[in-house]
Amino acid sequence: MFNSIYGTITEKNIDTACIDTGSIEWLVSMSNKSLEKMRINEKQRIYLYLQHTENAMSLFGFVTLQERNLFLDLLKVNGIGPKQAIKILSHVETEDFIHILESGDAERLKGIPGVGKTTAQKIMLTLQGKLTTSTCFNGESSIDMQYADICTALVQMGFDRRSVRECVNRIVKEQSAHSTGMNENEILREAIVQLSSR
Repeated sequence: MFNSIYGTITEKNIDTACIDTGSIEWLVSMSNKSLEKMRINEKQRIYLYLQHTENAMSLFGFVTLQERNLFLDLLKVNGIGPKQAIKILSHVETEDFIHILESGDAERLKGIPGVGKTTAQKIMLTLQGKLTTSTCFNGESSIDMQYADICTALVQMGFDRRSVRECVNRIVKEQSAHSTGMNENEILREAIVQLSSR
C-alpha cells in the first residue's frame, strides 16, 4: 500500500522517528542504523512497511531499500516478527549481515542481540543464499553494478544467490570476450536457461 514518504524529520527517539509531510506527522518505527543516518529538521525519504493487525496499524521505516529488503527477508523466518526484525537490524549493518549469511558464520550471527542459537539456525536455513537484497554482488564480483538488477530478479525467482552471481558473472565475461553485446533481457534469459539446467 505504501512505498515511501518524503518529509522533514521532526523528532528521533530510541526506536522511532517523526516525519512531517505537511498536513500529517507520521510516527515510524526504525532501526538504530537508519536513525543514525537521519538529522533533525532535514528532509528525508523513508521507505515503508505497513503492519496491519486486528488491533493496530504500525509503520516501519528504512533509509535504504536494501535495509527494507533485508527486513522483509527476516520476516520469512519462522518466529521473527517486525519488532524483532527491527531489533536485529539495529545491531548489524546490512552489508555485514549479508556477509555473515554468505560465509555461514553462525557464531557471529548468534552474537547479534535478538538472535539466539535457535533463531540463528532458523535464519541460516531460511535465508542463506536466498536473500533478495538489492546488493547482489556484495563487492566480490568484477561485474559492473548495472547487472545487480538482473541478479536480484533471478534471486526473487527462487534461484540461489551465490549461483546467480557466478552465472551472471560468467555470461557477462563470455559475451564481452566474444563482443556479442547482449542486452540485459538477453542476459536474464540466458541466466534462467543455465540456472534451470542445473
